Amino acid sequence: MKSWIKKAAAIGLSLTLAFTAAGCSDSNDTAVKKTVPEGEKVKVYTVLQAQGDFVREIGKDHVEVESFIPVGTNFWQWAPTLVETGKLETADVFVINGGELEKRWSDQTYATLKLKNKDLVIVDPSEGLEQLKLQRYYNPDASEDEKKKEHIDPFFYMDPVNVKSEVDKIVEGLSKKSTGVRGRFQEERRRL
Repeated sequence: MKSWIKKAAAIGLSLTLAFTAAGCSDSNDTAVKKTVPEGEKVKVYTVLQAQGDFVREIGKDHVEVESFIPVGTNFWQWAPTLVETGKLETADVFVINGGELEKRWSDQTYATLKLKNKDLVIVDPSEGLEQLKLQRYYNPDASEDEKKKEHIDPFFYMDPVNVKSEVDKIVEGLSKKSTGVRGRFQEERRRL
């Protein structure tokens, strides 16, 4: 009987320590975030293919990545479908582009995610970056007056200086979800 009690106490202590060690706070939220167990892949969804490529290069075989907007799609018309929002409900990390790109649909999607996936880490790699002015504006749905206005490039990663900052923020977000591979992400960031 005594050995059973010792085992139960050891298991309880181990679980308490594991949950305490696994906790990690998101910069946007003070709630404790559940991390991915060591050996399992971090499930990441990105809005754009470029961020998906960054995550794949950083995470290598420690991440499972899917990008939502297919190449050639007019991103001004795109919004996550119910299927894509459902995928985000089971995701570990969601990498957005930032700026004005997600503005049309982000509030509703984020409200849903706060209720259904409290452990999701949303990474905005553009935070604090300056956008470039577009040399040429092309939106087939824009009016002639809209086309004549000055526009800002919604893709922060088009500036090579911004890419380093974006990669650093993606590494930080991935590290919040996977303590087991945190050093690996940091090492990969230095390589890039």
